[in-house]
Amino acid sequence: MKSLISRTLAVLAIAGAALTAADKPNYSGDWKLNKAKSELGPMADRMPETVVVKIAHDEPNLTVSQPGMGGRNQESKLTTDGKETVTKRQGPQGEMAIKTMAKWEGDDLALNTSIDFGQGTMTQTEKWTLSEDKKVLTIHRKASSPMGDMEMKQVLEKQ
Repeated sequence: MKSLISRTLAVLAIAGAALTAADKPNYSGDWKLNKAKSELGPMADRMPETVVVKIAHDEPNLTVSQPGMGGRNQESKLTTDGKETVTKRQGPQGEMAIKTMAKWEGDDLALNTSIDFGQGTMTQTEKWTLSEDKKVLTIHRKASSPMGDMEMKQVLEKQ
């Protein structure tokens, strides 16, 4: 009898986890930045005319590929389960470690990132919100570094 109850509870736990994952937004697709609707602050002049972010999302795995400085594509592999991931990138002063923790806050995805570079550490928080029709992804970003603080809003439209 205990074995039957244990198996039943295990099946219910697995089914519950699958339902929870199915309820979360899926960000997969190609997303084009709408500069007119975005609030890019001091980054507006640095952004190329066309920015397309490619996202592959297979809960809890999230791969984000986007243009970086110098036109090179940058890829980050994250998870949405609150575990820290580390992405290595070449920066002006050598290799940088980008540490990110992403987790769900209701239907929004919250990301906390820390980047150590030559002049210190930059911390960044992001909140990703998907529109009801799943065609617009809005990313609110706040960054703080020894060079100052910055806020921006990126509005991306699904292609």
